[in-house]
Order: sequence, then structure tokens, then C-alpha cells
Amino acid sequence: MGKNNFFDLLKNAVDKVQKDNHDNPEEKTAPSNLFDRIRENLANSREKREETKDSGKGLFDVFREKLQEARKQNEEDPNEETAEPTVFEQLQAEIERLKEEKAIAEANQPEYGPQQAPEGYVEYGPDPEPTPTPRERPAPVDPIPSQRIDHIPPPKPDPIPAPSSKPRAIPPGMRSIISGGSIAVRTEPKMAAPQLPERIPAKTNLRVLEHTMDNAIKLDGKLTGWCLVEHGGMRGWVLDFYVS
Repeated sequence: MGKNNFFDLLKNAVDKVQKDNHDNPEEKTAPSNLFDRIRENLANSREKREETKDSGKGLFDVFREKLQEARKQNEEDPNEETAEPTVFEQLQAEIERLKEEKAIAEANQPEYGPQQAPEGYVEYGPDPEPTPTPRERPAPVDPIPSQRIDHIPPPKPDPIPAPSSKPRAIPPGMRSIISGGSIAVRTEPKMAAPQLPERIPAKTNLRVLEHTMDNAIKLDGKLTGWCLVEHGGMRGWVLDFYVS
């Protein structure tokens, strides 16, 4: 925001406050010479700014002082109608708004603009990366016959054992249930026999009392008989397929 442009914005702010005051039917219209005096003080602020720039005062401080001088003169002049306090409050608000806009514009300005770069400043780009030296590839070497892929015999698959139909004998003693879930316990060694209310959980240790192939069935291609087992005071028949 240049200086000339900034003074024009301040002048426009004064014009806006004067128009709002004139158009507001609920507010007493301030004398026009008051606003003329404020514009004159605004023009004098440039010279005042040059005189006081070494004292630490900013342009907003100088114009604020000039505004207070115009207000004091308006209140003390018996021949001039005193303006409403809201007129000066609105002028003060316009100053603060422009001050805030100026601070935002300066904060967003790059460190080195087109006309702000220090003398002798040169913008350099990143150093170019060196071009890699091409490496020669070694000549391909023919593999020996024993290392060629087409000379490697395919692996032989493991033979799949045929399902055994030979019944297995389970001697009495302690055994374990190998099923992934619980198994049913029947009152007799046959599939049509009723089931007991309780089932035996998986991986349970139990005692095998007797084994028989009577009423055997085929389960997954294997001939499966029956085991008389005892577990937790319960006794009944289970398929030996699930007994290890």
C-alpha cells in the first residue's frame, strides 16, 4: 500500500463518515467546515509525519492527533455547532480498520519483492545434478547346461495316499478327542442310537473302555468303528474316527 494511495484511502474514509452523518435522520448533522478542517489536517499529516518520523510516531498516530485537535476545536468554538460524538467514533473506527488492513498487507508481502531486493541481489536456482556416467554392461554369459532353467526337472509331486478301508483297532486306555468341535455320545454303538444330553468337547482326555467294529460306517473313505468311552462320570459310544 503506497503512501499516496494510503492518504487517498483516509480521505475516502472521511468522505464516507460525512455522507453517513448527513444521511442519518437520527443523528445531528455535523458542520461541513468540521470535515473540511479534518481533510486539511490530513493533508498536513504528511509534513507532520516527516517532522516526527525520528520520534517513533507512525502515520496513524499523527492523523489520530490531528483528529483530536479538530474535535477539540469544534467543541470550544462557540460559533460552530458541536458534532455528535458518534462522528468522531466512526472516524476513529475507520482509522483502526485501515491500520489493520495495512498490517495484513505488509505481513503477506514477500521478503524480497520486485522493487525491494537489495542492490546486488541475484536469484540463483538449485545446482544442476551431475549427469551420471553410463556404465558398460558386461556381455551376457551363457549358463552351463546344468544351470539352465529348461534343464531343471520339475519337482515330482508327493503321492496321494489312497483312502484306507482297513479298520483300526483302538486298545483300551487314555485317549484324546481330536475333533475341531464337540462330538456326540450315543447309548449304543450305532448311528440310529439316541444321543446323550451332553457332548464331549474337543481336545478332551477320556478313557476308552472297549472298541468294536460292529455297525461300522465309512467316514472320509475310512472304515470307522465305535469306542465305549468314559468321561466325567458319563459313559457312552463315540466314533473312533475322532479318538486319537
